[in-house]
Amino acid sequence: CPSRWGRGPREAARQAMATGAGSSFGTTCWWGFSPALDLQRECLESSMAHLYLSQDDLPELNILLVGSVDGRHVLRTMSQAHRWPRRRINFYIVENNLEALGRQLLFLSLALESPEKMGLQEKSEMFLELLGNSLIRSSTAAYLQEKSDLFVRYATDPDFQQRHLGAVDMSALKFKERDQLEGIFQFWRHPDPRAFPIARLWDLRVRQYLGARYDARRGVCDWDLTMKLHERG
Repeated sequence: CPSRWGRGPREAARQAMATGAGSSFGTTCWWGFSPALDLQRECLESSMAHLYLSQDDLPELNILLVGSVDGRHVLRTMSQAHRWPRRRINFYIVENNLEALGRQLLFLSLALESPEKMGLQEKSEMFLELLGNSLIRSSTAAYLQEKSDLFVRYATDPDFQQRHLGAVDMSALKFKERDQLEGIFQFWRHPDPRAFPIARLWDLRVRQYLGARYDARRGVCDWDLTMKLHERG
């Protein structure tokens, strides 16, 4: 039986209150609007030539990401770092909602899982499932709940977080934001179907978006897939 993993109780309330075709898009962005970029490749050569040296005498590149939402640029830049001269990269991530920040932490933790714990194919399938699905398999739900327990400690115990995930610096978060993150991770750990009835909310959103075309929704989705997404590659 597939399990739900909700975006958070606040988003559930926003979805339930949405009315009209325009607002059926929702108020929170979960996926970016651009392809994943290798940000070292995108930087100009002139900017690379004037990098400051870090404490270990490595060139240091600072990258600010505002509203990138899903961490795709971080993951691609990390995965292709071997193609470039060795340097230290600092990502500064700014999001307008903490649910997106929590998802990026989840994706980063998944990407950094050791090969002994999770193979590449399993990791890829789980990443795509968590990235795009509202209903997930029981094995993925178990992984999500395991990580949620860990993330609660990350949000509430900075020393523990630095010992176990030193690559991430959460010191800039305010105490209020840490409390909100803790609530989000607790919601992931114990999803309440009454607080986030995803099947009903999804049907409501589709009805609002399609309007009179709702009864022909299968044909509408097939048309959009064939005539829009396939053409755009």
